[in-house]
Amino acid sequence: MSAAVTGRNDALGVLADQRDPGDRIAPALEHLRGIGLSAPSAELAGAIGVALSHRSHLHEHTADLPGVTAGLLDGLRGLGQTFVRRQAGVESYRRIPGASAGALSEAVSNIVSNLPGWTATQPWLLRSAALGQSLVGGQVPAKVPADLCRQLIAVLCLAGRLDVAADLLRDVMAMDGRDVSPAARDPKSFLDARFGMNGLTTTVEPQGADHNSGYRARVTDPRGRSGSGGAPGKKSALQAAYLDYLRRHMPEALLAAPKAPPTRTAPKMLTGIASAAGWPHTAQVRRLLQLFGLPHGTAGLVSQAFVHSSWAFEHRTELQAADQRDNTALAFVGSCVAMYEHALVSVRHVVAEPPAEYTFRNLDNDGYAVLFDRTGIGPGLLLGTGQAAVGISPEMAATAFQAMIGAVFVGTGYPRSLAQVWPAKWDAVLAEMVPAAPHDADPTTILEQHTNALRLRVEREYHVSGPDHATTYVTTTTLISDVLGAQTILQGPSATSKGRSKHDASGVILGVLDLLAEPDFPDRLRDSFADDRTLADFLLAHQAAVLVDTPVAATTWSRFRLFGTHLAASLERLTRWARNADAALRSPEPMGGSQPRLEELFRAVLERDFRSGEALDARLTEALHTIEQIARPTGVKPSHVNELIQLCNVYRCLGADDPGGDLGEAADEWRLLYRGRLLAAEMSGTVVDGRERAVLDAAVATVLGRKATAAVSLAHGDPVRILVRLVDGPRPHPAKVERVCELWSEVTPMVMLAPVHDGIEMTVTRAAPESAPGPILAAVLAATRPKAEPYRAGIADLLHDLKNQMTAARHAVADLSNDPVARLEQRLAGERHLTAAKVIALSVRAAASLLAPAPIDDGRTELGSYLRRYGTAAIGWLPADVALRVPPAGRAIDVAVDGRTLTAVLDNLMRNAVEALPGGGAISLDWTADRYEATIELHDNGPGLPPEVVQALDAGRRVRSTKPGGNGLGLLGVRSLLRRVGGRLTAVPTPAGTTWHITLPLAPTVTPEDP
Repeated sequence: MSAAVTGRNDALGVLADQRDPGDRIAPALEHLRGIGLSAPSAELAGAIGVALSHRSHLHEHTADLPGVTAGLLDGLRGLGQTFVRRQAGVESYRRIPGASAGALSEAVSNIVSNLPGWTATQPWLLRSAALGQSLVGGQVPAKVPADLCRQLIAVLCLAGRLDVAADLLRDVMAMDGRDVSPAARDPKSFLDARFGMNGLTTTVEPQGADHNSGYRARVTDPRGRSGSGGAPGKKSALQAAYLDYLRRHMPEALLAAPKAPPTRTAPKMLTGIASAAGWPHTAQVRRLLQLFGLPHGTAGLVSQAFVHSSWAFEHRTELQAADQRDNTALAFVGSCVAMYEHALVSVRHVVAEPPAEYTFRNLDNDGYAVLFDRTGIGPGLLLGTGQAAVGISPEMAATAFQAMIGAVFVGTGYPRSLAQVWPAKWDAVLAEMVPAAPHDADPTTILEQHTNALRLRVEREYHVSGPDHATTYVTTTTLISDVLGAQTILQGPSATSKGRSKHDASGVILGVLDLLAEPDFPDRLRDSFADDRTLADFLLAHQAAVLVDTPVAATTWSRFRLFGTHLAASLERLTRWARNADAALRSPEPMGGSQPRLEELFRAVLERDFRSGEALDARLTEALHTIEQIARPTGVKPSHVNELIQLCNVYRCLGADDPGGDLGEAADEWRLLYRGRLLAAEMSGTVVDGRERAVLDAAVATVLGRKATAAVSLAHGDPVRILVRLVDGPRPHPAKVERVCELWSEVTPMVMLAPVHDGIEMTVTRAAPESAPGPILAAVLAATRPKAEPYRAGIADLLHDLKNQMTAARHAVADLSNDPVARLEQRLAGERHLTAAKVIALSVRAAASLLAPAPIDDGRTELGSYLRRYGTAAIGWLPADVALRVPPAGRAIDVAVDGRTLTAVLDNLMRNAVEALPGGGAISLDWTADRYEATIELHDNGPGLPPEVVQALDAGRRVRSTKPGGNGLGLLGVRSLLRRVGGRLTAVPTPAGTTWHITLPLAPTVTPEDP
């Protein structure tokens, strides 16, 4: 059918808003035109352009694809895959009369597995594709065009062009493993038979880097003719080489012999059933015929949907006479159809509101069993004698419901959508079967996310028992801790299906993890089963051992409620959890050496929950912007200078490691400093740390101003409250008080300043004192204490210099001389100071850029394609005499870091490398990854890293810069930035040049279920 597609299609969502890619997709449009898609609208052409965009291209050109996310592309691929499975299931059912569910499943599996090979032979696909730089110019993996094809099919389905999508797959549908020649199915055996076992010479060699390893195989015959192929495994590479040989030298062997068209005998209605089930069965068949408006000739098909295998076994004679069989084949067709319908509606939701990530989850057997009960079709199910005594299990109910869908779909002539033939009376059933919003993840998927974050390996075994009519499944899950060198085995509860058994076993583990997340988890576990307590001990010990072994992504652990990191919002709850965890660990001694890493983890989540420094950094950015807008020295106001003084004091406080002291001593110092203007109550015996003292000093100075009198009073308790109240004199401006409170409340999460009537109240939260805390509690308590941030101290030095230049600029023109020459000199001096101030402001802005807050949600970057993209951009600003080598993208690895953070880190290190190569040289980027971390290596062939730089970095000191205008903050900023995302920066000793390793945690991944 050929028809023009015109007008906007709302079903395309954001895909309809994309720019027409023009000539890029011309080869694809020409191919689609040949199978019925003529004159597509601009909206559809734009959507096809997105469909033919690989994920690697999206990473590099996000701005060119507004609204498009990696989750949207994942959704399109999932929808395309379900359509392929639906078509394969329907075509196999049509072509293989009498096939069992197993035979249909095998045929569908063959078709799906043949798709990548078929797409690799379609040149129009790659000619129309938008690929990332890492895939341009080299051999493209077969998975890439297959993914593009699935995405294209999905767009056609969303646009209502299922006819074109089906025609696109026509050749693939013929490759079901039955219509393919023996040579294509098993090329090795075919060639061995032709040339003898030793007639062909084969070679297999490894290829690729560590992060993209694989094999290249070659097969050669006695005449020297050869074929070659590459794949991740040796066997697959040889298979590809044999197939390549056949395509080159014996193509006729790949042609299949034609087959006669199949014939199918329509099943007859089961009548005269000699049991109590006969009449209910007939009544339900008639009910469905009437409900769906099915012709009477399809009664046998609907009848088959109610035939359970147990009844079929006991009534083989009746089935044979009626050309009938059990309902499993129809159920297979129905499951393929329902899965597609679900994916279609779900992806319509995805294209309307594209998520960052998307994983398709189909309705499980329990869900279908609920619909089976809701529709009331249960009385029509024919069960064997033994099964009837046991009853209908959820798996049997799900099979019957899916078989009913299959019968309706076949009986109504294979409609484009079930919605076309679905009765209005059952709209609620359809809405639950194919909900618009995606289902919540199942327990097994959620557990996989947790175990990836925990670095636990999972293995499962399934145990099946009982007769066919009462089969039960039990899943045994083994959790393997490589860091402990131990494992634990958990046997899940029995269930009536394999999927439910797996999910139930996963749910048990998740339940124990939930218990471990509670502050009082020992009390919660006390009433649990012994196996649950054993599992809890193992999981807690494993988490502790992982934290000893390596840094982790604090954000991910907090999101998954691991090791108390999610309790950072309440210090009381967090310390209670830590105290219980110390007591619960069987062997706390190994944790002793891990306290610095534990402290780093808890400090990261405390700062993240507190959003430490955000308002401060925003205030700094605002101040710098104001300075940059000042055109003349006369524009410098006292408020500008005062703001810089306040910011400088706060940044210096954050960068200092002052010990603090007794408040009684502080009161004595105030009396001397303010000469009787401050009245302080007795406060001896109350100790504050350095930051708390600095915050209190700021509150006192704000309320006192220049001429006022104030009083300070202390209220003991939890929290401690200190009130600075105006007694006499001018009241500070409310806006100033508000700004001071906002600014100094950023200094530590333990302190809060708040304006009150006639003053400022300071609230100090304290953890309960511990005489001998365990290592976990000690780490939590240490994380609540201030820690000097040398990077911010460096910014404070810059702000001090900036304040001096601004003050000098203002004073230079404050009292202009009457003498023209002297007045000109004053103005020139003011201009010089203002220009110097703006240069320093640029340095402050550059240094502060590394303090920008990370995203609240987990950052996620596909590392290989990102580095290719970064390298391409860097070539544009590198000097002509500096060469840059960037690795191929290789396998897809996602790190738990956002792209902005990576760019800030690499920019800093790359510019340092360039400055070390004044006469030219070479810089190389490379990366590798294991199961848990990725490491970027940046190397230059310059003179090498001076030892004092490494020493300063290890000690947390500013590096003394030798660059004009340099401030020595770069490496400290990079290290600070990486620490916040669970990464680390390491200088690697090398014989020549400088090598840095940037280690990053991998983002949690989930292996998607095959839709």
